[in-house]
Amino acid sequence: MARIPMNCPCGWNFFISDGTPGWQVACPSCGRMVPIPGRAAGKSPESHADIAREKARRRRSLLWWGAGVGAAAVMALLIFLTSGGGESPPSGDARTSPAAGIVSLPPAPGTPAAPPAGLSIAVVEKPVVVRDAPPPPPPTAENNISSLRRSIDQLVPRINMAGIVSEIFRYRGQAPPFEQARQRMNAYEDQIRELLGRLAERGDQYPVPAHLGPADRMVTFGDRDLIKMNPRDAAAHIERWLHEFSPGTLALAEVLRGTEKLRLTFYFPEADPEIKSLIQWAIPPDATPLPATPAAPAAAPPVTDLLEVPQDLVRAIRLRFDALPPGYRRCLPPDEADRLERLLRTSLRVFREDVDFLRERIAGEVLPLFEAEHRELKEKVRDLEARIASLGSTDIIRFKDGRKVEGKVEEETDEYVKIKSRFGAVKVPRGDIEAVERGRGAGNEFPDRLKKAQGNPALMTELLAWCKEKNLPLHREYVSYLILAADPLNDRARAEINRKRPITAPSGAPPPEGNEAVSRRIEMVAADAVGRTLAFAEIIDEIRNQTADLKYTLPVPPPEKFGQVCQIIQSPLTFQPRRLPEDQAALVQHWWNSLPTDERRQFAHFYGLWCAYARQAAPPR
Repeated sequence: MARIPMNCPCGWNFFISDGTPGWQVACPSCGRMVPIPGRAAGKSPESHADIAREKARRRRSLLWWGAGVGAAAVMALLIFLTSGGGESPPSGDARTSPAAGIVSLPPAPGTPAAPPAGLSIAVVEKPVVVRDAPPPPPPTAENNISSLRRSIDQLVPRINMAGIVSEIFRYRGQAPPFEQARQRMNAYEDQIRELLGRLAERGDQYPVPAHLGPADRMVTFGDRDLIKMNPRDAAAHIERWLHEFSPGTLALAEVLRGTEKLRLTFYFPEADPEIKSLIQWAIPPDATPLPATPAAPAAAPPVTDLLEVPQDLVRAIRLRFDALPPGYRRCLPPDEADRLERLLRTSLRVFREDVDFLRERIAGEVLPLFEAEHRELKEKVRDLEARIASLGSTDIIRFKDGRKVEGKVEEETDEYVKIKSRFGAVKVPRGDIEAVERGRGAGNEFPDRLKKAQGNPALMTELLAWCKEKNLPLHREYVSYLILAADPLNDRARAEINRKRPITAPSGAPPPEGNEAVSRRIEMVAADAVGRTLAFAEIIDEIRNQTADLKYTLPVPPPEKFGQVCQIIQSPLTFQPRRLPEDQAALVQHWWNSLPTDERRQFAHFYGLWCAYARQAAPPR
């Protein structure tokens, strides 16, 4: 029987038999109903069962017809033989066959008379048959469908176990085995799709249980949030589960599939050889099981018990953060910032390590660091403010060759003019001077501009650019510190005074290991940066600054949609978007404004990886 090619909008191509009933069929990949070409609603060809029933009906009709003909022939032969071949019997009670001397007795009273010679009557008792019941399908076909379904049921636990193992490699930062595990998942997924296609050809639609996909990312496992844990602890948490694995085990997890978060349940009815090999791949048989959180003595509750969050600690942390500019909370890595907000708001009991995080990490490390920087920023503002006030009004000396010097004129004679600038005091000969303009320096405009800009972040940024344009380094430094004292996240102001953010990772935490860990770190930085600012130049500054300690060892080819801008950037570590020619600046700005948020995050992630690769590829200084 011919096959009909089917094309689902999801991209999956498969075949069905031309005897498949109905006018649409479910896609084996996504489950969407796909119309059958050449079919209309309400019209469908005969199914395999219909065809089989029709053949059986015809076969039975032929059998009954043949049986009737045969029975009639036998009865005619018997009548012929008992009637003497058609001749009239002699008179009398006894009838003798002249041919063979056979004597036939007269019929008993009440017995129906024999039929006349040459007439045969066939009486056949017809058996009772249920005509509407379909014939049983061939045993091989039924077993084949059951076998295909059983194969799918075996593959689902395998792809789930491969996904769990891949997450261990992800959180360990082991890129090669992670990619191999994902390839194993792709192979299992291809086998499931092939089996579903074969079932569809047989007219069977089998609902596959929800399972991990090759592109899924696990964010919770059991009762723990993996994203908010240190990557090594997250890997250890899953490893402990593997050490305790046995047939019949059930596990709960949440995964990110694209932008959607799904809750999945994994059930492992058996541990077949492939599942065992996956477990041994992640945890060799001779590996020592990772200890669970140690327990306290029997008289005391175990340390793994849930605890109340100390409210005095929460109040102290809130008060200290309230005394700082709000941006400091976002100076934390995204996972720690989320964990902090959750613990400050929760009314539930938490793990002991969560309490330790508040007491040791936040109150003991982070807040003292933030408070020290904020004090330093305010002291620097007061110092620079006094120095600018001591300058008074500024003067300008214009030279005949077009140059000019701005500063404070201290002495003026017929032979020279003495001016004190940021480079020191100098005497300028009268013959070189075209004009002396007292009180006309750009510094005289600064107080009015500052008064208008204070309290407005956008105007303060414009004032910073104006100070840089007018070559007022002291004023530029003063404005940079003013901006940071109010907004510690302003990376442009930090770049002007070459000052990094106060925190990027927990103290004592090892740097990310492996390309996968570096990529994950840059991905979080990119999402945080794009979520806070819309300006392309500020994204460039922040990504470059926040990834300064990261290195990536694989080449990073630019995506096609970013190719034109990458040609303008050329070198990610030295690119200065604010110094672009007008035509290139306009092109880049138009391109950036046309990007949706997701693609801006993708570009920021790519740019961070590009910087990290350029850093490791650069020759040592």
